[in-house]
Amino acid sequence: MSPRLATTMWDPLRTALIKGKHVVMFAGRLRPSSGRPRVSLLKMAGIQDRHWPVIETLQSSLLGLGVAALGVAPRAVPGVLVCIAALTLAEEWYRGRPLATGLASLAKSRTVQVAMLFLGYALLSTFWSTDRWLGVRSVLHVAITFGATAILVTLLPHQIATLPLPRRNRFLRALPLGGLVAIAFILIEQRTGNAVTIALVNALPRLLAETAKEAIRQDGRVVEFLGLALSRNASAVIIAVPALVAAALCWLRPRASYLIGGLIVICAVIAALRSNSGAAKVASVAGVAVALLAHWRPNSTIRALQIAIGAGVLLAVPLGHLPRALGLDHADWLAPSARERVIIWDTTASAAMRAPLLGIGVQSTRFMPSETVVIPGVNGERRTLGWHAHNFILQAWLELGAVGALLLLALACTLMEALRSFNCAALVAGLATFAAGSAIALTGWGLWQPWLIGCFGLAAVAVALASAGFAAQGLGDINLRR
Repeated sequence: MSPRLATTMWDPLRTALIKGKHVVMFAGRLRPSSGRPRVSLLKMAGIQDRHWPVIETLQSSLLGLGVAALGVAPRAVPGVLVCIAALTLAEEWYRGRPLATGLASLAKSRTVQVAMLFLGYALLSTFWSTDRWLGVRSVLHVAITFGATAILVTLLPHQIATLPLPRRNRFLRALPLGGLVAIAFILIEQRTGNAVTIALVNALPRLLAETAKEAIRQDGRVVEFLGLALSRNASAVIIAVPALVAAALCWLRPRASYLIGGLIVICAVIAALRSNSGAAKVASVAGVAVALLAHWRPNSTIRALQIAIGAGVLLAVPLGHLPRALGLDHADWLAPSARERVIIWDTTASAAMRAPLLGIGVQSTRFMPSETVVIPGVNGERRTLGWHAHNFILQAWLELGAVGALLLLALACTLMEALRSFNCAALVAGLATFAAGSAIALTGWGLWQPWLIGCFGLAAVAVALASAGFAAQGLGDINLRR
């Protein structure tokens, strides 16, 4: 067909599409039998495609629900991540991109490679764990959660970068709006004494059986939750706050973005301070401090965090003994849970030297002989030690030995190096997220908890999306020479 004939045939069709664009919304993306990428007829006609593809709608909606779940039901976050990752792979296929290419780029990531080594060694350690199958399940849960996170961080930013601004903003606004829902739920629960959760548990006892374990019952019905019921929720939200602020800055104009970002920070800090989670309080301070330092000296902040994590891993055992040696388990100004952790860290550091090279195996900490002690100055309240170390590094030393601890250090360093690829406010948000997450990991929870890994992963995805949004707007990078 000659070019002139092709032009003669195309012009009338283009004119018809322009004049009747309100009735051609059926012109979606088509996939030829040859396997080539789908082409939008509206795009060929020069008309902006305002159609919201189904997969993109599900992706952005689940993203907002996942962020809201941080405050409402943190245990649901890993499942949401897996669903979004599956949709992201489906979108890659829908756009005609070979999945092998995307997965190959994923496998080339140094962070993914180190994580695979760490998880592979953890899986190997189950052969000498106290409960092998418990260890295998724990490692697989964490591996699936991390794998979903890696898929999203690698593929989803590239997908939204090619979208028109209205469609890209659907992803970006889902993050801060979901965060506001999460924070509002925590504040309402704190104000009403967990009234919403109590009503839901009583209405759906089988569905929410896991949540009901933290409740006080009377006549077969839940009447009150323990004081630490919202600790997990507050910690999960604090991890993601810097990423949510970065997404708000990318989504809205300056004044509105500062308003929404400031509202998220203030309300999240209030929720953390009103909660009984000491880890959330420490993470709030760490996140704000590192955000300010990273805005001023990003490169120096990365180096400082790497040095701090390196020193923490290499000196974990003596540092674990230090708080009790200083008598902090007798400090009246510390909360009872903090004094309990002082004793747990000391006990864990001593136990880690029983198998310093290879460790005692994944999830073997909970089967250690328990030590029941009296916390001084707390009316003789007795605490049982064991279960988990309330510190990622000490638990890695105990269960995986020096090999696992060094792999954990390598993973942390590669994560911080990966943050250098982010630009603008996303870099600051990434460093603040890392600091807040590290504070919670070192003071609050155990290593093999999928909900916590899922919260870290969702925050990482939010930072990556914010970075892609800033790049699509043509905003410059932060000077890393500072």
